[in-house]
Amino acid sequence: MAQPLKLNEDLDLRIEGHRRILFEVVESQPETGLVADAEFERGIENLARFFPSASWLKLQRYSPNSLSVRTGIRKTSLLPLERAVALGLVLGKLEECERFEEFMKGFNNPTSFFDTVFEAQAANYCLSKGFPLRFGPEYSVRGQLKHPDFEVSTPIGTLVCECKSGHEADYKYVRILDRFTGALDDMAKQSGGVPDDRRLEVHITGPIRVDWGRLATEIVQRVLPAGKLPSDQIVTVGPCSVAMPMRDSPPAFTWSGLVSVRVVVGATPVGITEEYQHLRVSSSRLHRQQVKLAGSLIADALSQLPTEGWGGGLP
Repeated sequence: MAQPLKLNEDLDLRIEGHRRILFEVVESQPETGLVADAEFERGIENLARFFPSASWLKLQRYSPNSLSVRTGIRKTSLLPLERAVALGLVLGKLEECERFEEFMKGFNNPTSFFDTVFEAQAANYCLSKGFPLRFGPEYSVRGQLKHPDFEVSTPIGTLVCECKSGHEADYKYVRILDRFTGALDDMAKQSGGVPDDRRLEVHITGPIRVDWGRLATEIVQRVLPAGKLPSDQIVTVGPCSVAMPMRDSPPAFTWSGLVSVRVVVGATPVGITEEYQHLRVSSSRLHRQQVKLAGSLIADALSQLPTEGWGGGLP
């Protein structure tokens, strides 16, 4: 398993001397899995070149494996060092594209920083196929001027692209499920824990209109200790179906949409497959909401694209 990078001082990667220190540190710590080869150095050098005034280009001693990027008011997100290097390499390939300077302005808006990273990845994929690429083309769409992210000239026509990536806030359903799983896990531990040979499974089938903690308490009181619920039985607790199958058996709810699990962790590393899970929470309802979110992103992207010509209207 790769070990965290260790730094003795904060490094500002806009400063050449600090970049040299980083390269030496990475080379001296092969256990991190990072390799201070020519690509690594070029990726870091490109970041310093493209973002000469970016305050986020700093590695802190207490968090040396990620760069902290401001993504909103009093809000930051981490950009892992490996992803940062990859971004620098991608930008080095894209800088020859027409209107590259316009594309780079997307990084100036904190809320769209990671959207622009995604756009760079998509553009790089298209460019890798050997087709010319131009950023920010102008089209008239239903009487309004639109500027899709980029267009690619192919042998069979121009491909116009609009990139959409879900923001962290859009994945609230995943966080909701994980918080509920944590509440269940805490309550189960307070009640003596799930028996070693059993797995507590909770499948959310409807909207939860009560406090998560209260529902978790009700579920645990209903099914723990394990003797309260036979391994082949499913009961209903509020908007949830609950089962406690044997841990070496398949999940009680086979198609379950979004899934959050807790595993037994001891001295030996384990996987996250069913035989190691003592708690499994799922929700097809939250999964449908995720699908709805994806549909809205596609619809938004289509509104930016020309409706005529080859490929027009395709997400």
